[in-house]
Amino acid sequence: GAAALTKTFTVSNTGNALLTTSALSVPAGYTVTESLSASIAVGGSDTFTVSLSTASVGTFAGTIQFTNNDSDEN
Repeated sequence: GAAALTKTFTVSNTGNALLTTSALSVPAGYTVTESLSASIAVGGSDTFTVSLSTASVGTFAGTIQFTNNDSDEN
């Protein structure tokens, strides 16, 4: 079969305090292949990668989410 489809996302900390992250979750059918760091420094960024297997035919959709300590971004 074909290789899995992958997408890399970037999370940037544009605030003035350390950004903490946890509980990265993806919808059914998707897999986190590179996780997000537990903390991101002020002015810094980190990436995470999600993959979707091409072994199953169908429509796949959903929400990627994670918990963080930025009260106006949750």
